[in-house]
Amino acid sequence: MSADVGHQPPAKSSECPICESPIARVHLADPFPCPTCDHWLYVPRYYSYFWSFVALGVTVASCSALGARGPILLLASVVAYYPVLFIMSFWMRHFAPPRLRPCDRPRRERQNP
Repeated sequence: MSADVGHQPPAKSSECPICESPIARVHLADPFPCPTCDHWLYVPRYYSYFWSFVALGVTVASCSALGARGPILLLASVVAYYPVLFIMSFWMRHFAPPRLRPCDRPRRERQNP
């Protein structure tokens, strides 16, 4: 029996585009400094929008596949959207982490050294 049976590969993590070090905690809304090289990084806004629309599509397709039609499809999709979005956000952070982009230091950080 192999020692790798039941072994799961480690989850992917985002990497700093400057020093290429892995970053465990990524802030989706605000720029943040790389813990290794201190360059400021951000997650492109399209990343959150893309996964929100994917979650909406999965929700509507799932509700439709379960037989919901018309106004019931709309209601079921609204109710199921947030649980699906939660599951998708967990999945995307562990298996499809965002590609980070370098940016300038935020103004509020410049004023408070």
